[in-house]
Amino acid sequence: MTFIQRPEINNIYTAFLDKDVCKESLDYLKNIQDRINSNPYHCKCLTSDNLTNNILNDMRLQKLHFNILAHIQNYMTHQNAYYEGFIEKSWFNIYHKDFFQEYHLHMDAINRAICGIVYFSNSPKSMTKFYIHDPISVTPEIGKIVLFPDHVEHRVVVNDEDKTRVSLAFNYRKCQLWKGMI
Repeated sequence: MTFIQRPEINNIYTAFLDKDVCKESLDYLKNIQDRINSNPYHCKCLTSDNLTNNILNDMRLQKLHFNILAHIQNYMTHQNAYYEGFIEKSWFNIYHKDFFQEYHLHMDAINRAICGIVYFSNSPKSMTKFYIHDPISVTPEIGKIVLFPDHVEHRVVVNDEDKTRVSLAFNYRKCQLWKGMI
């Protein structure tokens, strides 16, 4: 586990999920991939939004869901702020050659979130960039998880390789800050 430090803003956390869980999840995705055809953004990217707004609720992805929650717990521990909450939204992203995602953030007008990405492919040229000015790049590696606050802008650079880039994105809604024992 590492943190990429940004003194003026919060940290970006990176670690790796269990490899067997990632393989099972990728096998699951291969079974539904032909049904993923949504492109709801101003970019070239396919998402599973047309199937469900929270793909991690599928029972076949429960090991992945629990693996992600363990990393969210670790992230909150290192941030010294534990929030009761849940994964509110999750979706697969598929980036074929020339596909990309523009800069965006996941802030909601009311609710705060911890956002995350899990990579299911090695894509050294199709990085995720955080921050518009003075960007930080994260290289996709199979099983790498990245967690960050909802106010951090990020994008996916154009995939200029023939190999498809696959990831899962999610938002963990912070419901209430745990204030400790009374």
